[in-house]
Amino acid sequence: MKAKEILKHLDENMDIDLANPNFDLADTRMTVFRSEKNWVIFIELVEATVGAYEGVSIYAFGNCIGQQGFIEQRSLFSTPEDAPLTDKDGIWIGDRSQFSVIIRGKRYDFKPTKEDYLAAGITFPDDRAGPDSLCPIDLIRFLCHHLNHPFFVSEDYLRYLLDKLAVEAIKKRDWCSLGHEMSLFFQTREWQHPDIALGEKPSQMKYFRVLAKAIEKGDISELTKLDPSIFNTDWRQVEAKIKELKEQTQIIAIEWISDKEIAIFFKHSKKR
Repeated sequence: MKAKEILKHLDENMDIDLANPNFDLADTRMTVFRSEKNWVIFIELVEATVGAYEGVSIYAFGNCIGQQGFIEQRSLFSTPEDAPLTDKDGIWIGDRSQFSVIIRGKRYDFKPTKEDYLAAGITFPDDRAGPDSLCPIDLIRFLCHHLNHPFFVSEDYLRYLLDKLAVEAIKKRDWCSLGHEMSLFFQTREWQHPDIALGEKPSQMKYFRVLAKAIEKGDISELTKLDPSIFNTDWRQVEAKIKELKEQTQIIAIEWISDKEIAIFFKHSKKR
């Protein structure tokens, strides 16, 4: 359980890219389990495929489990029969003025005001209401804020996953229950995450270097001293990053087209 080995393992296995233009992010959480010999990091992402499917994706990384990376995706909510969010053809019809959802068997009815949305960090380009005035990701972000992050799985479920994943890894030694053996060491919704698409690695992030040392020593005191300004997992930060990447891509595309047009111009000029 040396910090150097933990970072090497994360560099080799972590492939979560938060700034993914194919997904809209609503909420994040990291949970770390630890024992004297083993460690596992769970990362949960509450997200929606752009304009469509929603769920909480669970990832796991550790020295005592078989499968690394994406583990499973769980649905977030259902809707009452008298207040559907899709029509008979499955087309989304969310109404920002009122909606209802069922989460873990409990029904929630909302009639949000503009101020309610602003409190959740959500703004709209217009004042319209009615069907299709509320997109899936804004509804999810609203629920994350106003219901105090309701979509993360329970500690008991994470311990169940520890045992499930350990079955794959523990084939050369006697069976033991990781879910019972390991303690919940640390949990947070904000951290400094590497930009995987740009080639960044966890070991290059100050946060993960301090986290690896904390896991090695069994002491989170240095983690709690980190400057929050380095954290980048809030959905607003991720959305700003995606927007920046899109603008850079557009600039590159425009420059490429311009260079191509110049090359064609000179080619025809030579022919003349």
